[in-house]
Amino acid sequence: MRKLLFKNRAGTFYPAAGLLALLISIITAVCSPAQAAKNNSNPTASNNSVFKDIEVRGTVTDTSGVGLPGVAVSVKGRSGYGAITDVNGGYMIKVPEDATLVYSMMGFLKQEIPVRSREFIAVRLKQNVAMLEDVVVVGYGTQQKTTLQAR
Repeated sequence: MRKLLFKNRAGTFYPAAGLLALLISIITAVCSPAQAAKNNSNPTASNNSVFKDIEVRGTVTDTSGVGLPGVAVSVKGRSGYGAITDVNGGYMIKVPEDATLVYSMMGFLKQEIPVRSREFIAVRLKQNVAMLEDVVVVGYGTQQKTTLQAR
């Protein structure tokens, strides 16, 4: 039986069907309920920043315009802020108005967009085909597709 697997940069193999579930479980573990409560607070007040938090909404799609669920949306260089896109690719996050949002998902190129006090940001992520490799499972081991020989 052959299965299509993806290999990340660390060399770990993931089944194609389980990629989204794995990503969502990792992000959910990072953004626990305690973390979510922290996100609704105003951490910029403790940093003596003059920027206020604003609510940013938007959508994340692929290059063909299909909404991407499970995309991680975070603030560059700041902890305590984070969101995940819903099944339609929509998101909502409270961030400082001077923040830069980082959009990332396995299999897509990471994108950084400055907020600049905007309340709606639509993003199109491009696929990162260099990150994904074709791997065929053979028995109990794995081999790259290019090293297989037909007999």
